[in-house]
Amino acid sequence: MKNNRTYEQIISLLNSYGHKKIIDLRLPEEYAQGHLAGSVNIPFTEISTVQGFILDLNTPIFLYCQSGKHSRSAKDVLRYLGYRYVFDIGGVALP
Repeated sequence: MKNNRTYEQIISLLNSYGHKKIIDLRLPEEYAQGHLAGSVNIPFTEISTVQGFILDLNTPIFLYCQSGKHSRSAKDVLRYLGYRYVFDIGGVALP
């Protein structure tokens, strides 16, 4: 399922949060071709490594991928790990 938000709406949403982490779940090669400003690349298969650098379970975390499938699943994993504010941006078509 594709996200119905425009790129501009996503940027506006992200900018409304001060302290946050943005995680791009795509492969490193895809990330290198373009990504949201301020995002870090953690491929979906390595999502549990987030525990090594996001120590505060109250940090807002925004997840995105290509189609939205991995961001939905990663959200469930992070919630299971105890993160309280995890948001699924879904699939993002970068300009």
